[in-house]
Amino acid sequence: MHSRLDHVDTLKEVYEFGIKLGQGSFGSVLEVVHLGNKEHWACKTIHKEKAGTIGVRMLEVEIAVLKQVEHPNIVFLHEVYETPDDMYLVMEICTGGSLQDQALTASGQPAYSHEQVAIIIRNVTSAVAYLHDIGIIHRDLKLDNVMLKAKRSLDVKICDFGLAAVQWKESHMQQVCGTPSYMAPEILANQGSYSPLCDVWSLGVMLFLLLSGSLPFKRQSADESQLGCIKRTKLSFEDRIWNNVDDSVKRTIGRLLQMDPADRVTAKELLDDPWVDGRGVVGAGSSGVMTVIEMMRMAAAEQQAEMVPDVPKSPVVADIPGARGRGSPLLDLNSICDRIAKTGDSSSGKKARIPSRAKLTPMKTSPGIHSKTARRPGSGSNRRGAKPSPTKPLRPVPGYMRTTSSSRGNKTKGDLATDKPARVLKARLPPIAQSSKDF
Repeated sequence: MHSRLDHVDTLKEVYEFGIKLGQGSFGSVLEVVHLGNKEHWACKTIHKEKAGTIGVRMLEVEIAVLKQVEHPNIVFLHEVYETPDDMYLVMEICTGGSLQDQALTASGQPAYSHEQVAIIIRNVTSAVAYLHDIGIIHRDLKLDNVMLKAKRSLDVKICDFGLAAVQWKESHMQQVCGTPSYMAPEILANQGSYSPLCDVWSLGVMLFLLLSGSLPFKRQSADESQLGCIKRTKLSFEDRIWNNVDDSVKRTIGRLLQMDPADRVTAKELLDDPWVDGRGVVGAGSSGVMTVIEMMRMAAAEQQAEMVPDVPKSPVVADIPGARGRGSPLLDLNSICDRIAKTGDSSSGKKARIPSRAKLTPMKTSPGIHSKTARRPGSGSNRRGAKPSPTKPLRPVPGYMRTTSSSRGNKTKGDLATDKPARVLKARLPPIAQSSKDF
């Protein structure tokens, strides 16, 4: 609702004005209470004369955007009132202050744990992905423009849409605007239009700052441009504060802070990141996150240290999935992990059974054809399905391998062993989960 009033006293007949929640360049934010239903709101007051033409225009953009969006992590606009001198935006109240105010401790260290940062980034990214889906780009994402619903809360709300742009309007996507420390290099370069991926760069800066307490690209002097600083500085995690951050989190930051926007992930793709969407498993002794599949790959790497001796490839090896011949691991557990990654669902909450190290035992075999119904040479019978005489034991036939075994390799009835066996390794593994129900 947008109402025009002759005087602010009319508004005071609807709302009781309370304490100040914040102060801006062109006005202030006060807590107000509706006199009828006693609901608490925040009232953002803007003085038109102080704001000037540009400031009023930005406020009109913010109102237009907030009227058409609805997301749990975007501040809700309730009502708009306008007098000849001022504009009043009655909005959802956030008493926890901005994320910038709460991000660092008094000593300048990060105030949030890695798990809390993941929740915050997930909520902000969810709102950004929603905005991009409806063609809106914020262009000024930063910790100052993310509010906390309450103190010590992880319920965050994006606000301040004065610099927002509509994606399909090309002229909007060529303006240089935002906060330099958070601006993407393609905006700073001012060499043409850019895309919603500029918001993804800002998310990367926010994530880096929440985890380390400092900006990823710092200018050496006031004369150095931010773009020059980004080009000169290589993204680094050498500070000791990053020692306790998992490598997967660093890789996520690297995917966000790519110079070329074509190499950046989208906001929607970021929501699928295991660390961001909460599917990760906290590793022992680390505050980082490791997925179940990554843990299985580590087990696979250890297992593949057990190499098969140089032997000719036999049908037994060929029958085992993943075996590749001379000098190769008998079992390719990476292929098993890949199969589980496609069929499993680590978000089900159940733990996956990770294969332990295979117990390898020797078994005598011979190179040749793997056949369960071998025909005796010289028997004179070529009829299909012909069976050997049950009363006469079969003689050892060169080139064939035995199809049955005993616990100690003793020959039993029906064995087709030869005099020159080759040695291969037979692996016995515990059952592998094949679907999400097995996790």
